[in-house]
Amino acid sequence: MGNKLIFLAVYALLVLFLLHPLAVGQSQRPIEPPKSTETGGASDEPPSSSPPALTDDDNAQTEPESESAALTVKPIQTVQVFHSATDQTVEMAMSDYLTHVVMAEMPYTFPVEALKAQAVAARTYCLYRSSLGIGHEGSEAGVCTDHGHCMAYLTSEQAVERWGSETAAQIEATVRAAVEQTEGEYLTYDGKIIAAMFHSSSTGRTESAENLWGSVYPYLVGVKTEEEPRISEVRVSIERLMAVMKEKGERDFSSELRQGQIELSFNSTGRVAWLSYGGYRIKGGDLRTALSLRSTDLSACIEGEEVLFTVTGFGHGIGMSQYGAKAMAERGCSYVEILEHYYTGARVTKAE
Repeated sequence: MGNKLIFLAVYALLVLFLLHPLAVGQSQRPIEPPKSTETGGASDEPPSSSPPALTDDDNAQTEPESESAALTVKPIQTVQVFHSATDQTVEMAMSDYLTHVVMAEMPYTFPVEALKAQAVAARTYCLYRSSLGIGHEGSEAGVCTDHGHCMAYLTSEQAVERWGSETAAQIEATVRAAVEQTEGEYLTYDGKIIAAMFHSSSTGRTESAENLWGSVYPYLVGVKTEEEPRISEVRVSIERLMAVMKEKGERDFSSELRQGQIELSFNSTGRVAWLSYGGYRIKGGDLRTALSLRSTDLSACIEGEEVLFTVTGFGHGIGMSQYGAKAMAERGCSYVEILEHYYTGARVTKAE
């Protein structure tokens, strides 16, 4: 009887030990969710740059492939450029390349401080792509002249066709001065060169990269931008909208209960995250691309057999707003103040 009692006591102690959380490596503290690395304000395409401002077209930047860019950047005097129109790669002086980019990307009538901010952003983006080796596919070029892939580019010949030889020469001289006055300057965050995204315009607040791409870039977060609203309207037939919803969207059975109603949901910067209608829903960025809307800062209402989209701003909304840079320059801000406002926590750095 005594041996039986001893056996039962040992067995009970063994069971208690195995059931204790420390015995199986469990922590008694609750698991905490990972903390966001976002350091800026609230938060279409991932890093390239803005729409060609001269044509008022939109750009197609894409998300940076990596954030492992070189800690330091050596001064680069030349750059390999793939010319989309001729399918040729040409080596150019960096100052020449940037002059033709800024001429295409920002209206030459903008204040010089805005032009200088654009020059630094364009140089940064060029160096970013080069440092990661993510230049034009199928060539040795670091960048190309296709605004849908890299940045817009306006040749001297195209400038002459647009403005005439005398005016084109004056414009090129003005832009080249802005490029040369910022020679060797680029943007860094925590010692690393950044993907200096930019776009044409936003109203009230720029967009966060996290909202668009799902990845946190602490220097690409929503910030205030005080500029005049740029509003456009687009009418689309309900038939076309439904075709887009079915092709680009996904089933949303709850929206079938709201027959004939469009429902919008918004992200933290006030842009459309989703549009729901007719048993489907679609992401705001996909809707914008499919219907060629200028931005996802929009409203929508049904009028008869059509949907009226009222769109504010132009571009994906990430990084520097060009019209916001113009407004800041007109208020007396320097190009450094403009850049460090739109790229939260970034600093203008001079190549050694």
